[in-house]
Amino acid sequence: MADTGRGETVIGASLPHDSAGRHVAGEALYVDDLPEPPGMLHTVLVQLPR
Repeated sequence: MADTGRGETVIGASLPHDSAGRHVAGEALYVDDLPEPPGMLHTVLVQLPR
């Protein structure tokens, strides 16, 4: 349910995402944009066929 601002709620109303403005403006940060901390370890999952 979404609040209309007048104390009413509307089921099925769309609400903007908290960071929607940053996404549209190209200012949003993504995980791949952040630098890796020093000494960060990486893993790979492997599933062997039986």
